[in-house]
Amino acid sequence: MTENANAANGAHDLEDIGVHPVADLFPMLAADELKELAADIKARGLLQPIVLDVTGRILDGRNRYAACKLAGIEPSFVSYEGDDPDGYALAVNIARRHLTKGQIAMVAAQALLKNSSQKEAASRAGVSQQYVGHAQVVLKFAPDLADAVSAGTKPLNEAYEVARERKREKDALNSDIALLRAEAADLADQVTEERLTLTAALKLLDERRRDLKLRDEVAEYDVMRNADGAPPPTFCQRAEDGSVTWAEALTLAKQWRAERDDAVRRHQSSIRNVVSGWGAIRTVLDSLESPYVADILAGLGDRDREELERITAEWRSRNGA
Repeated sequence: MTENANAANGAHDLEDIGVHPVADLFPMLAADELKELAADIKARGLLQPIVLDVTGRILDGRNRYAACKLAGIEPSFVSYEGDDPDGYALAVNIARRHLTKGQIAMVAAQALLKNSSQKEAASRAGVSQQYVGHAQVVLKFAPDLADAVSAGTKPLNEAYEVARERKREKDALNSDIALLRAEAADLADQVTEERLTLTAALKLLDERRRDLKLRDEVAEYDVMRNADGAPPPTFCQRAEDGSVTWAEALTLAKQWRAERDDAVRRHQSSIRNVVSGWGAIRTVLDSLESPYVADILAGLGDRDREELERITAEWRSRNGA
């Protein structure tokens, strides 16, 4: 670095001098500490000149500069002539401050966004890569907490836990939006356009899924109903035209199936009775003119005789009698 006697570039205006972005990442001294520094400079003078980069921005000495301004003292400057102003600003400011590892990691994370890798920034700052990684997570998912970490008013680990929770929430949100986009693009569009909340959209999606499941169930009953030759409308048609809900359609379909099952059981019982008594009927058909059969017929009611006569007539017709 080369001493700048102020005459080379003219006296610096205390109001408009710039600050290098890496140096600007470090927190300023508290007001009372800055006053103490200003009083010391006023009494003893500026012992360490302020370091500027090639463009005239402060690399090191922002607090000293502010103290000079407060004390009404024009500071002295030197120019940095190396090839790594970012690394210099990071290293010298860390060395001059009593910062926690969390503060240093946050500054390093903010600095690496502008230039180097995470590993390099951690190495230059003298903290672990994990610390810098945690600071990066804070910067990405809880940037509102970054200044508090840099200032030392909030520990990095606390800010990191908040950032992790926000990341989980964001990941869940993105997952839900992706789900909506895949299954119900219209609902996803309404959420994106803020015409529908995500919670409401997911509820509607669940309702649609439930209706689709109910529709499949109802359709199975309709297949059987149609095969039986039942007249329209089907249960699905009634739900689709809005006459009933899908849940109501399923209830009606189950009731129909229960009634059908009852009818099937009644017919089965009747057939079993006929089959078990078929021997007696054959006896009658084979000996219609015998006194024995005449006595059997005499003991039947009118309805039973009429049905037997119908069966007899059909039997004769089929057998050519």
